[in-house]
Amino acid sequence: MRGHYIIQSGIVRPATLAEWAAWIECSNRQVALTKIGRVGVSTVFLGLDHRFSGTGPPILFETMIFGNKTLNVNGQMMRYCTATAARAGHRAMVERVREFRPRSKMEEIDCGVFGIVPSEQRARYQDLRRKLERRLYGE
Repeated sequence: MRGHYIIQSGIVRPATLAEWAAWIECSNRQVALTKIGRVGVSTVFLGLDHRFSGTGPPILFETMIFGNKTLNVNGQMMRYCTATAARAGHRAMVERVREFRPRSKMEEIDCGVFGIVPSEQRARYQDLRRKLERRLYGE
């Protein structure tokens, strides 16, 4: 049977099923989240040991790339035993996304407002974007 774990104040410890169930309902398991344009790199604490071989330390953290289906790295995933390794792995995955996907000036602008512009401001944003594109690209 796989072990149950919780993380409190950055310290991972084994937990009973009842402790784990109560903790998982109200916890924020996000370790890191980085957005690059419309691509996200997410690292989470899993709470369950994902080492299926039965030998070695528990695998408790996971980093995954989400977003752009045409990107060669979309869906890539790595798992880690410690929070330190997970944070380092997260940074490595972010760099991998940046290597595969250089950003243009417009993508940098879009990533700052995509999905958070209220609908009543969208027309104004689109007009400003067209003006900026003309300035940047001479169109």
